[in-house]
Amino acid sequence: HSAGRNPEWAATVIDTALRVDRRMLLPNRAGGNARAPIPQHVKAEVWQRDGGRCVDCGSTEYLEYDSIIPKSKGGADSERNLQILCRRCNLAKSDRI
Repeated sequence: HSAGRNPEWAATVIDTALRVDRRMLLPNRAGGNARAPIPQHVKAEVWQRDGGRCVDCGSTEYLEYDSIIPKSKGGADSERNLQILCRRCNLAKSDRI
């Protein structure tokens, strides 16, 4: 397939890439409270900015969206407050700022 010849196919590929396998990008479940999901456009911006890698160690496996300032401490789901961390780095960070 060629994105230039088939815009519908290209849109599907982009949409799929932005959604990413849910087993690979797990929302941060610290605290266990149900909350609104991070908006898709915010996820896409953070993913692009961070290059699809953990900002601490550079890993590309078991990635999670992490709040720099935790929601429990007043942080927001915004591009400025989110980063990509691998599960290991995110667990090491816990809810520290």
